[in-house]
Amino acid sequence: MERRLFIAIDIPPDPLLSSHVGEMRRLTQFDKIKWVELHNLHITLRFIGETPESLLKPIIGALQKLRGAYPSFDCTLGKLGIFGSSYNPKVIWMGLSAKEHFTAVSLLINQALLEAGIAMDNRPFVPHLTLGRINHCNDKNNLRNTIETKSGAYERIIRVEAFHLIESKLTPKGPVYTKLHSVLLSID
Repeated sequence: MERRLFIAIDIPPDPLLSSHVGEMRRLTQFDKIKWVELHNLHITLRFIGETPESLLKPIIGALQKLRGAYPSFDCTLGKLGIFGSSYNPKVIWMGLSAKEHFTAVSLLINQALLEAGIAMDNRPFVPHLTLGRINHCNDKNNLRNTIETKSGAYERIIRVEAFHLIESKLTPKGPVYTKLHSVLLSID
């Protein structure tokens, strides 16, 4: 049996973020965008993918060695952007500050996973919060204008104190996430 795994930092929604995303949904209602459920918002540090059950304990053991290995830190969520080109937009994302901290934690995780038998991920790491995946955009100018208008309209400081090993089960209603293990960063 295999499990679909990833490692991430939770981003609990607040009423202002809910309102902000709701307004973007309204402004892009004629586009086909799969919006991330607010209770599923997270910053992915490493997508592992389909993983044999036999590797679960070694992964947890390797991650546990990282407990307190990096200090907790603050980041600011806010600016919006799009992955893909302006002609073929793919993902609506929210940017964050403290990229050097996310990159350092991601590197520690990658090294720990290597010890557990998981190959390194050599793709460039771009820390972000995915808000929606664009299946089809009817009005690219409207989408660009919405992103430009709404970028910076929401800003929030998040304290990052832990990351989590999460299992993702894909269902017709969307993914269901289950935390399998949490690792605390060191507290100042």
